[in-house]
Amino acid sequence: MVIDKRILWATLRELITTHYQQADKESLLLLCNKIITNNPMKNCIIKGKRSNWNDLPPDKSLFYSAPGCGLPIGNLSSQIFANVYLSALDHYIKHDLGLRYYGRFVDDFVLVHEDSHYLASLLPRIGDFLKSKLKLTLHPRKIYLQHYSKGAPFLGVVLKPHCVYAGRRIKGNFYDAITKHIAVVKDHKPTKEEQMAFLCSINAYLGILSRYQTYRPRRSMLKKHLSIWWWNLMFFSNGCAKLVAKQRAVR
Repeated sequence: MVIDKRILWATLRELITTHYQQADKESLLLLCNKIITNNPMKNCIIKGKRSNWNDLPPDKSLFYSAPGCGLPIGNLSSQIFANVYLSALDHYIKHDLGLRYYGRFVDDFVLVHEDSHYLASLLPRIGDFLKSKLKLTLHPRKIYLQHYSKGAPFLGVVLKPHCVYAGRRIKGNFYDAITKHIAVVKDHKPTKEEQMAFLCSINAYLGILSRYQTYRPRRSMLKKHLSIWWWNLMFFSNGCAKLVAKQRAVR
């Protein structure tokens, strides 16, 4: 999603002016304007080689954005501003189109209706709204229309009735993290710092995966792929929701 800063500022200014009545209103407006109009590509510090970015898709880099468009992904304010920017889409879908079952997280959204033909008919209308009001376009390769029993991919997971499964990307990244730490113990016993890095990395993925129906996959992946060296130092806890270091491993 490439946000047009002029539209964002107009929307945010109207929102603050109309609904925010505290004494620091002018200061808030000034601060928001400074953040929105800031050009992060100007005088930025690039760490590493610029050639490392060669494989980065143009739509993921502000260096390829049109003038006056785009916000830094890492900024916390960008997430809030994206929700403000797309609030018009929420109102259009919920009130103008009258769709009851709708959910959105930043620039990803899901629509639910019993008539697939009706859902298909909404796509050009939503596309026209986004283009005319927000200067945005629907990604042509990220539109999925299928029966609920087959599951709907959304935010890295697969939504099904009464359950949510982890998507391929999350499980693939989990496998890559395991592989990375297997390499650590091939030629030496891991240091205390390496043990902590291992725990932080693996437990981060276990924390994500434990939110979904993944008990068997996460247990089998660790049992199958993790080196015996790590099992001498760690053990499962809380129903395979985390790994804990054995006492002798952290002395």
